[in-house]
Amino acid sequence: MPERLLCLLSSLVVVALTSRNVYTVKLQRFADESDTDAGVREIRSSEYYGKVTLGGQDFAMVFDTGSGNIVVPSVECTDEACQRHRRYNASESATSKQLAFAEEPETEVTPGKERDIVTISYGTGQLSGVFVRDRLCVGNDSAADGAEEAKLCAMINFVAASEETTDPFGKVQFDGIFGLGLPDMSEGPHFNAVDRMITSNFLRDSVFSIYLRKDEDKGEEEEDVHSRVTPCQDPSFGCDNSTSFAGEITFGGYRTQRMSSEIIWVPVSHPSFWQVEMDDVVLNNVVTGLCDGGCQAAVDTGTSLLAGPSHIVHELTEKLNVAADCSNWPSLPDLGFLFGDTILNLKPQDYVERHPEEGCSLALMALDVPPPKGPLFVFGEPFLKKYYTIFDRARLRLGLALANHDIIAEETTTITADGSVTVQAHENVTIITEGDPHHVAQQRSTKKVVVVDAVEHLRARGHTAKRRPTRRLNVHRNRKTPIAGR
Repeated sequence: MPERLLCLLSSLVVVALTSRNVYTVKLQRFADESDTDAGVREIRSSEYYGKVTLGGQDFAMVFDTGSGNIVVPSVECTDEACQRHRRYNASESATSKQLAFAEEPETEVTPGKERDIVTISYGTGQLSGVFVRDRLCVGNDSAADGAEEAKLCAMINFVAASEETTDPFGKVQFDGIFGLGLPDMSEGPHFNAVDRMITSNFLRDSVFSIYLRKDEDKGEEEEDVHSRVTPCQDPSFGCDNSTSFAGEITFGGYRTQRMSSEIIWVPVSHPSFWQVEMDDVVLNNVVTGLCDGGCQAAVDTGTSLLAGPSHIVHELTEKLNVAADCSNWPSLPDLGFLFGDTILNLKPQDYVERHPEEGCSLALMALDVPPPKGPLFVFGEPFLKKYYTIFDRARLRLGLALANHDIIAEETTTITADGSVTVQAHENVTIITEGDPHHVAQQRSTKKVVVVDAVEHLRARGHTAKRRPTRRLNVHRNRKTPIAGR
């Protein structure tokens, strides 16, 4: 009996230590609206944000796999864009350190001496700021009294913005940006938040995973989702319920209950974006040949739609031929992407936006990313809603599985981190060989092709394709002597 009790206690200890090293942040969403230069109202995609604590101060932050820095506005910023949001106050944190230089992260600022001032430019607008180190915490707010063991905390280097342009930062709802890109996109290896969390030795595994909830299907007559106000649009963090749950990001592992297919692992081809090689674009399981010689694709939480090189998007748009009045909706093909021996399919309800008044439009835009990072496809929100995505930092690979939208946010789940556990295939996952009437063209007869798709309903959405302002396009530093009093 004592031996059995000891065994049971040992098991409990292992479970406690293991579960403590996986941290999940619930995501909520804001509808982001803006006006064009002509005064025409545009609806951007929803912004997915989560609660992050920095130096004991709460911020609503966008988790962006397409950028590599953590950026928050500082109390030293008096611009309108900063004053519309929570601002970081170093004087209210006992753990804050002012850093002099990005390349020398251990060198603190000496009064009257030089320090780096970084300027980060975006597609529209820019910000400038200084380098700071402080204690960052993310994790499970549902734990009793916000128990510290339920949170992942680490000392993180970040940019505290002292200047922000009104466009776009004055128009967005989130306070800051939590860059999840690879080190090449950060100010330096010491400024990559993912790596800093990994080296803190608090994570069970060096991965994070993202689940985005699909809009509930209520038919075409429903009011535009982006015009409705959800209970948690007031960024006070005072509410946490199923109606505001829009997804989650898990650090240190992934949740098997979020998947309804096996995981497909694809190696990162260029460690900058989370970028992989893609063999071709597929329509109804037949390759198109649009990727002659292969394509590149990046999974990006900061992009609202699907995007790709303009010449390919033009040809693909013609092949899909989506009628503006939705008249050919029943005959639209599956749109798939071929990775080795696996096709990841999107149904028309995934890649076409339907609006009762405006009709149908293709959720695909032209985006020419210059070399060396481009040209490439960018898989944004439509792809992330369809496929649960695992970002494996240590092994430099992406894990993709059909997302399971049949469970609620609070359901108890099993965490798997090492990629060795698979989930029983959903009925929508099929194995297709050369002899099948729906075979994939140009595949050798000895090669099996896994086709992943699902007959799922996706609510019609009517927003204009916009890249959220979280892409680091170029960065330059100016070394200056601090202005007195700042």
